[in-house]
Amino acid sequence: MCKTFFVAPGYEAVNRGVWHGAGLLLAVEEGETVAIYTSDGGPSLTCVGTYLYGQLDAMTPPPGLIRDQRNDLPESLFELDTESASA
Repeated sequence: MCKTFFVAPGYEAVNRGVWHGAGLLLAVEEGETVAIYTSDGGPSLTCVGTYLYGQLDAMTPPPGLIRDQRNDLPESLFELDTESASA
């Protein structure tokens, strides 16, 4: 299952070789890592942490990431009803 976060102001995050700036949604899938850097609007400055998928807790994200409140929704909202679609 994918873990999603928003990048906090003053930070940037790198996942799959793609940089994500402040306010952008970041999706981390099993087997992936994310590196979080401080940012002052210019070049990224300092790496504040690199996290494996298993180290990330969607409810209590590390510094530089903000919890995506959509994680609070029941998984049943995201399930497809294939029987109704085929009828």
